[in-house]
Amino acid sequence: TPPFHPHRLSSTVSSTSNSSPINSDALPNFKLTLTEKAKTVTSTSTSGTLCTLVTPSPTSPPSVHGISGFPFGSHCDYVLDAFGRPVLLMNSDSQHTRFVEEGGGGVTLFTQA
Repeated sequence: TPPFHPHRLSSTVSSTSNSSPINSDALPNFKLTLTEKAKTVTSTSTSGTLCTLVTPSPTSPPSVHGISGFPFGSHCDYVLDAFGRPVLLMNSDSQHTRFVEEGGGGVTLFTQA
């Protein structure tokens, strides 16, 4: 996969003073794929909400018992690698790390541009 560059997704249309105004119907209709949209949003932000599924274990604090399978979210900062994928720095003692290691659940990052 080549590196992601959101600024390469745009197109410029110029007009000279002798020509008529640009007809918006004549402009090409650019539609981003879902992947391109997600990469564009993540490239314009540096933080979001990291969510993992709660998977209580015998060593879990009492606050997580009885809520197995529910999302557990917290604020996190991230950077993007050369391919536009988010890179998270997670502490080995964090609840998110434990939930992923013990439950094998997925990780979702919500961000807003």
